[in-house]
Amino acid sequence: MRVNPRPPIQTNSALRLHDAPTQEGNGHKSELAPAGGGPLPLLIDLPTLCFLLCRSKASIFRDLAAGRLPRPHKLGSSLRWNREEVVGWVRAGMPSLKEWEASKAAQKRAKR
Repeated sequence: MRVNPRPPIQTNSALRLHDAPTQEGNGHKSELAPAGGGPLPLLIDLPTLCFLLCRSKASIFRDLAAGRLPRPHKLGSSLRWNREEVVGWVRAGMPSLKEWEASKAAQKRAKR
């Protein structure tokens, strides 16, 4: 009998995955929402990022080192990612860090 060496990823207990109606109201999409129904967090921690991207912590750190993920923000001794940036990055097709930052810079220039 083979035992999975990786323990399950623990997510922030204040968040849960649920089905939310789309803007058109004709379908559903999965969204991360607070368990109590309050506002979504602005920053997400490593276990939550692992959960959202279906990746292990080791894979997240490999992707960071290789420039395949948006840069995290350092908050004390922990890492946090901007939730909106992660969602935008996924919707943009998960470009490399270099492409993602160039895209963000171009959007900033266009807003001026």
